[in-house]
Amino acid sequence: NGTLVFAGSSIITLSGIPTRLNNLTFSNTNTSGIALPESWIINGSLTIDAGSKVSGGANSYTIGGDLNINGEYVSGSSIITLSSTLGDVFVSDITSLNHLVIAANAVITLNTDVNLLGNFTNNGSIDAASPGAIVMAGDVNATIGGTATGLPNLTIAKTATTVTLGNNLTGVLLLAINSGTLATSTYAISQDAGGGMLFVQDNAMLKLEGTSSLPTFTITNLDTLSTVEFAGSTQTITNGSTTTFGNLVISTSGTKTA
Repeated sequence: NGTLVFAGSSIITLSGIPTRLNNLTFSNTNTSGIALPESWIINGSLTIDAGSKVSGGANSYTIGGDLNINGEYVSGSSIITLSSTLGDVFVSDITSLNHLVIAANAVITLNTDVNLLGNFTNNGSIDAASPGAIVMAGDVNATIGGTATGLPNLTIAKTATTVTLGNNLTGVLLLAINSGTLATSTYAISQDAGGGMLFVQDNAMLKLEGTSSLPTFTITNLDTLSTVEFAGSTQTITNGSTTTFGNLVISTSGTKTA
């Protein structure tokens, strides 16, 4: 149950794959940072302190405890898998992860927003009381998938690229499409049983495919320059209430019911 700490201010070079790691902390302040050389399994928590810089490279990391990034994590093309059944996540706003996976049976609380440049795969559970959101950012197309559907808070903040669903989204408290496009593919989006909010900002797009209609939320706000595109087959345009669209686009044939 001990903790391995990489500290000081000198350059540190790592090599190899440890046979067992419990808690791992980086507090080294050398501006070159520390590059992780291989894919590691960390049975406990991973902590990157403020002032520290760690590079993930093209490796995969499984974390069995909390993820605390108060410094900088240079994600590269790395994959982080969270497997804790009671895991807390804190990620500083100067860090964007690449691919993030929540393992089967894991229960994760997002205590901060988590910026992702790659894909999000949810095979476990995100605590609905989490104050933080999954933020799909960057300029590369990405997917949201996995075997689990619950995602309380989701923000799309892409730069002229698309996030595509690979499963339904359920239990949504806040869906904010700030920039880029969210495409539903053949899947549906539904709010939390207690209600939820949908926002599509100016110049952002919600692309509804398959048989998806506009999702029903307690509060729906579509900005003047936002776009909702109906790109499926048989679809219902409205969600049963009076909806004011910014831009409404019907791009495919098939029955569209107002």
